[in-house]
Amino acid sequence: MNKIVPHKVDYDLTNKITRFQFILIIVGTVLSLISIFKLEDSIKNIIDTIVCIISIVYFVLEFTFSYFFIKAEQNRIDDLIDNSLNSQLSDEKSENYYTNEEIKKSITKLGVNSFENTFFSKNIVERMIKKQLIIFLIVTGVYLISIFVIEKKILVVLFQLLLPLYIVKDFVILLLLKSRLDKIFDCYKKIFTSTKKGDREPLIINNIISYEKLISAYGVQLDSLIFDKMNDDLSQKWIDLKKRYKIE
Repeated sequence: MNKIVPHKVDYDLTNKITRFQFILIIVGTVLSLISIFKLEDSIKNIIDTIVCIISIVYFVLEFTFSYFFIKAEQNRIDDLIDNSLNSQLSDEKSENYYTNEEIKKSITKLGVNSFENTFFSKNIVERMIKKQLIIFLIVTGVYLISIFVIEKKILVVLFQLLLPLYIVKDFVILLLLKSRLDKIFDCYKKIFTSTKKGDREPLIINNIISYEKLISAYGVQLDSLIFDKMNDDLSQKWIDLKKRYKIE
């Protein structure tokens, strides 16, 4: 079954930015690890300079990512509304992106599509946390040793602190995002299991707003490699979940 996802182009760009940032982190971590050992002062100065430049480039890329991520998210939301309410907000509609075509266009379908987004996001973020934990521990450990064990100028220390602080920030955000997604997911389960159909629409709209506010506020790019790896399995689990909760 062919899948058309117009907003994938926008996310491909933000993915390239995050991957380049990851390369910068690896290079900076390796250089900081090298600087721990005894080297000539001139070589250490070169390494420190490169790590500082990497930190600045990473900092600039954070703003670049935010700009394009906001654009990608707006296009995704437009497509979500088009798919759910048969509107014409986006230039090109997705096909086979959501697995809820059996549900007629309505606020309920908008809620089911958002429920599916929450389900995928929750599971992918869980896997991202496991993946990021190892990177978080290694990078933070190497940089802290490099910064506080090796004598450096205060300006170099400040610049080198940028990368580990970004790693800490990103990891903490993932943990917070996972916690909030769990709450939204649980709320959707209650809506479609213990709430009368006539009372669902206000709760659905409130939950959709909560999810979209959460995603835009935290600005987390879901790992595309993890998404591709888990997509088929999660799609089947989502179909099973709809049957269990009698969503139709």
